[in-house]
Amino acid sequence: MLAAAIVRTGLALGTIVFAVIGTVRRGDVGWYAASGLMGTMWWLWDFFVEWLFAPIGAALARLFLEGGDMPPSVIQRTRPSGSKPGWSKPSRANPTFRPPCAWPTSTG
Repeated sequence: MLAAAIVRTGLALGTIVFAVIGTVRRGDVGWYAASGLMGTMWWLWDFFVEWLFAPIGAALARLFLEGGDMPPSVIQRTRPSGSKPGWSKPSRANPTFRPPCAWPTSTG
C-alpha cells in the first residue's frame, strides 16, 4: 500500500499548502477553493481505497495467488446452507418454537 500512502500524503500536503497560501495572500478565495478541492479528493481517495480498491485487490490476490474462490455473495452469507428462500427451520434451542413466516399465507 505504498502507492496509496504516497497519493494520500500528496493530497494532504496540497490541502495544507493551498490553505496556507490563501491565508498569506490575505483571504484569496481561489486558494481556499483549491484547498477544499484537494481535501475533497483526499477524502474520496481514502473512501475508494478502503471500500473499493483494497477489497477487490485482496479478492484478486486470493484468487490468483492462493487459488481460492471469490468471496461469497450476500445471499450465501446470510442464508444457512441447505435452506430455501422463505423457509424457516425450527430453533435448536427450543424445537417447538417456529419463527413466523415473512411471506403472507392463505388461510383457505
